[in-house]
Amino acid sequence: MKTRQGPAFVIAAVLLLAPRLAAGPSGIAAVSTYGNFETAGIIIRVEGMDFNESAALRYRKTGETSWRQGHDFVRYDGNHMAASLFGLAPSAAYDIEITLADPDGTTGANPALAAVATKPEYALPVPLRVVKVSSQSQLDAAVENALPGDEIRLAAGTYPTGIRILGNGSGTSDHPIAVTSPAAGETWRRGTRYTIRWTKAGEQGAKVRISLLRNGGLKKTIILATPNDGSHEWKVGAGIVRGAGYQIRVKTLKGNIKGFSGAFTID
Repeated sequence: MKTRQGPAFVIAAVLLLAPRLAAGPSGIAAVSTYGNFETAGIIIRVEGMDFNESAALRYRKTGETSWRQGHDFVRYDGNHMAASLFGLAPSAAYDIEITLADPDGTTGANPALAAVATKPEYALPVPLRVVKVSSQSQLDAAVENALPGDEIRLAAGTYPTGIRILGNGSGTSDHPIAVTSPAAGETWRRGTRYTIRWTKAGEQGAKVRISLLRNGGLKKTIILATPNDGSHEWKVGAGIVRGAGYQIRVKTLKGNIKGFSGAFTID
């Protein structure tokens, strides 16, 4: 028994004698911001941190007067805290206000002010040429003879072998080759299966979410996540309201890159 009690007594003594951080005022020494498409990240460096601090975040679009409350900051190491903003508008500037709270007092500017700008949405350039196809053979020929800046528009129908890259043609960063369906002005029938087709330029996320919009508003999530491989088969539901003004939106799950079809009709 004595040999077991000895080490326990030594450990307890060490714990009791462990040094504690001296309490004192802290201050925001630096603010770093990182804008994405509809989100933003904020990191603050806190001098004099002794782990009893907290920090609150408010934000507003530049030019507006009303502030919105953001998520509180979370500490991730000995002198840094981080927070994120969601649901921002793309291609917009925002004002940031950070208020540090410390029961031992604060130093320096408090609240601290900063700014962040979100990225603009990616949009395909205006095509140099539009090639309309309505059969598998026409699609094969269009892909085989595609030039930089071509947009190949597929009419509603069935393409048994899909898109096959047969030649050595390639787009450029300024003029990618786009394959789109549904095309503007088409009519898709309820109860019928169609293939939604899209193209991507550059490095993008591995999966996308596909949604049905009408007049800019979300009507239905067609699929939450599917491989970003350029096509997805969809049967138009019998319960979808007939009418014009529908669009398909394809959006990456990471990076928030999105694209829209032309306006089409469901009948």
